[in-house]
Amino acid sequence: MSARWLLAAALLCCGALAAQDEVRELTPLGLLELERDAAGARARVRALRYRGTRKPMLRTYGQGLDGRLYVKIPALADQLEQDRDGSGNALTPYRSVIDVEGVLRWGGDELGILLEVEQVTRQPDDLTRLREALEALPPEDRAGRVALRARARQRLVTAHAAEDRAALRGFADELRAELEAQNLARLGALPAKAAAWLAAGEAEGDLAVLAQAWRHPEVAPALKDELARAMNALQARRLGDTWYPLGEFRHVLGFRRHPDRRGALTWMSTRRAEFHEAAQELLALLALSDSSPFGASIAEVLEKAVARGEVLRGMGKDHIVRMQREGRPYLPATVSRMIDPAVGEQPEVVWEQWAMPDGLRVYFYNGVVCSTVQPESD
Repeated sequence: MSARWLLAAALLCCGALAAQDEVRELTPLGLLELERDAAGARARVRALRYRGTRKPMLRTYGQGLDGRLYVKIPALADQLEQDRDGSGNALTPYRSVIDVEGVLRWGGDELGILLEVEQVTRQPDDLTRLREALEALPPEDRAGRVALRARARQRLVTAHAAEDRAALRGFADELRAELEAQNLARLGALPAKAAAWLAAGEAEGDLAVLAQAWRHPEVAPALKDELARAMNALQARRLGDTWYPLGEFRHVLGFRRHPDRRGALTWMSTRRAEFHEAAQELLALLALSDSSPFGASIAEVLEKAVARGEVLRGMGKDHIVRMQREGRPYLPATVSRMIDPAVGEQPEVVWEQWAMPDGLRVYFYNGVVCSTVQPESD
């Protein structure tokens, strides 16, 4: 049975009962890990990064939920199409933070658990939320500040706008300076007390304590080696003069945690994750309808787009190579190709990325354009 029929059946069942259920609080990762038996329950997913809509999908980014969030309420879908939440508050793509609530559905083996969204609520931006959390912490709560700095750095690595990245980096640096001052007060001056810093860092499993001592230029080389070994034992990785937790180190190198074709979360390059997101979105659109998502007059629509020099989903490579931009052939500057081998009954998949001269990135799924990404403007 195809995914579209499984999804259609799932969306018809358990609706009335679900409204009476207690709301389950989920993280984006928690939603991805749910099994089929979760269908029918109400759920709320917090702190999602809003990207926009492609009816009927609500799109987020950086959290692996493409193709998982659907809006069936026409009024709410219309609001979102105008970049407004359910209460009419303005949403900024790639910057606004939202909470969503709705009913969990089973979308078939290709899609897994979906959330049929009934409420979308804009939340304060990342920096506002972090500062409010900091103000609520008692001055002596060092552990709370360590956790808060980790949250800031986690949000930093997925922030899209340059100003958001700068603000989050500044907040994380403020907390680092505060924590380093607390470390000096409780552990003693460096380099004289470096051995005490080593003992405390190992006992507490605190990478920041070990790294602060390691960075001091007057710490003895032998003790610095011991500090490095202790950080390696915590699976930290060094890049230049900075030590990173393993997950953050992978982010720094351009990797992100994202579901693979089997739905298992794994580390992959940002480019590969974008390929997966584009394919997941296309599969979700196909599963929602028995007709082509591109419309009945696809050939005519695509030919008109070729004449305009506009890249659309559903095009083949032959459409793009016939385009003209500013009187010149519109050809890729670079081409990247990746092949996913067959998995069970799923056939081999060929992914391609074309980086165009104007910065546009075009993604192909088995030779068909499935997504485009405009160049980022800082």
